[in-house]
Amino acid sequence: MKTASKLASIFVATLASLSAGHAFGAERITATFGPIMRSIDVQELRVLANTNRATGMTASILKIAKISPEKAGTALRSPFALDGIFIGDILYTPLGEKILSQLGQIIHPLRSGTKTAIPALRSAVMLSVLDDNSLSPIELISNYPVQLTINLEALLALSKKAKNLDDLARILHDMPGDI
Repeated sequence: MKTASKLASIFVATLASLSAGHAFGAERITATFGPIMRSIDVQELRVLANTNRATGMTASILKIAKISPEKAGTALRSPFALDGIFIGDILYTPLGEKILSQLGQIIHPLRSGTKTAIPALRSAVMLSVLDDNSLSPIELISNYPVQLTINLEALLALSKKAKNLDDLARILHDMPGDI
């Protein structure tokens, strides 16, 4: 049954990645920082990633956070090399489920919260990795299947601890329960 599930996931991811544009991805994200919530167009983030030029709400958030558009644009497009088949296999193991669950506390669907974070994250990762064996934050956001929420406070805390992908996997694995 697990093999059929993996094949179905890869099939759906492949179909979606062959579709024009980002029809299956989120059009907006909601960024939270403590009690503050702001909605951002994903297109603004794509522009930032491609040009290092911030517009709209993204420009306001970067100004408040004192982050340069160049630094944010570079971070959004920085790829992690990942083998698509290996990642597809790992994401269905208990370790992969735990990592997705922990990451789902930071990035999750807006409407259903963390309950559906695992399949949504798995889908976004697979869509991002299958075409070029790499994953960048802008690809993950663009390929996320529904409007998502990013807990910036938790993301910043995690980014200070994780200097690379191995650190990230170790930290997420070692975390007890919820973040």
